[in-house]
Amino acid sequence: MSERVIAVIGVGPRGLSVLERLLVRLRDTPHRDGDEVTIWAFDAVGHGGGRVWRVDQPSWLSANTTAGESTMRSPGNDGLPAHRYGTMARWAGLEPGAYPARRLYGQYLADVFRALCATAPPHVRVRPVRAEVTGLTRVPGGLRLVAGGRAYRVDKAVLTTGHGSVEPDEEQLSWLRHADEHGLRYVPPGLAAEMPLDDLPPGPRWRCAASG
Repeated sequence: MSERVIAVIGVGPRGLSVLERLLVRLRDTPHRDGDEVTIWAFDAVGHGGGRVWRVDQPSWLSANTTAGESTMRSPGNDGLPAHRYGTMARWAGLEPGAYPARRLYGQYLADVFRALCATAPPHVRVRPVRAEVTGLTRVPGGLRLVAGGRAYRVDKAVLTTGHGSVEPDEEQLSWLRHADEHGLRYVPPGLAAEMPLDDLPPGPRWRCAASG
């Protein structure tokens, strides 16, 4: 009997796609009796939607892709029936050209994650962990990672952390200096659900600056 241990770090859409394809491959690959695979799925916010598509954001924030163009199912994956998970439009009962709420898409992704866990091959266990991975180092024969104050020993790890927070670049720093010099408030680029928009008082002195 042998066990392989894999970690997927970050289970938003990218990590979810990796998990979906990995389960398809494991289902289609012959294995010996007694061989087991454990997949640790780490996400600090929510499995499926992750940080960007979190399900607690306001309903008026919309996705920029239509429901008919959004899917997490690859062709031939019987574990995710096409009539239910083929597109988000089918899952939610929306018109294919509709732009869904971001949190509704997050709910679709979370449901896909649950379905993947429930339909994994018998020799595969998907074990979700709601915690941030704070350490990853090589050790003899594999990797050691730390999440939520606990250490995990794995053979392989896939980093699918998606959008991360970054330090402001020189252009953003210049906008910050300009705002400070003129008594203004500068809100840097980021996720709308996390911007401090409620802190901005009403008034005519707001200016939107876009780059890229």
